[in-house]
Amino acid sequence: MSTEPYITKHVTLRMYNPEYGDSRICICGHTYERHFDSYEDMEPIGCKYCNCFEFVERLTPKDNEEVALTKNEALKLAVKMHRDFNALDTDFTLEFELCEHVWCRFGGHTSLVYNSDDNEEDMLDQVGNTYSLDIRRVAYEDDDFYKIYADDGCGEKYYMIFLKEKEIFE
Repeated sequence: MSTEPYITKHVTLRMYNPEYGDSRICICGHTYERHFDSYEDMEPIGCKYCNCFEFVERLTPKDNEEVALTKNEALKLAVKMHRDFNALDTDFTLEFELCEHVWCRFGGHTSLVYNSDDNEEDMLDQVGNTYSLDIRRVAYEDDDFYKIYADDGCGEKYYMIFLKEKEIFE
């Protein structure tokens, strides 16, 4: 048991930086200053116009140019928001499942397996905590992401996003 009267915690505070530049554009498409509450001493509340909780600057050809998100930028934002959202205590679920484990395609684009323990050997032998999915369709693919509409073989169908950095080849 501690004999000190107070517990001391060191906390990092994220605060508005007036020298950063209010007109810089976030990957959500809104400006830096819109991620803070001007009525509450510039409290970092996240974007007032969408569900973006953290300002991440989008590099555009010209300052203040409105440029639509690429699919890759949109998925990076979605994955970040998915992680942030799932860290919250809520019963609400998102419309896709994010798989951050090792995975491998079989039969081209017809099925894949992933291992929730990140055990490549078990995955390739399809034992242990390895799960198989039938791919109903590939919704999107680029150098970073593989988004599919999956069938788990038990009657459930849903979207899943796999990180390409975790892909293992047979």
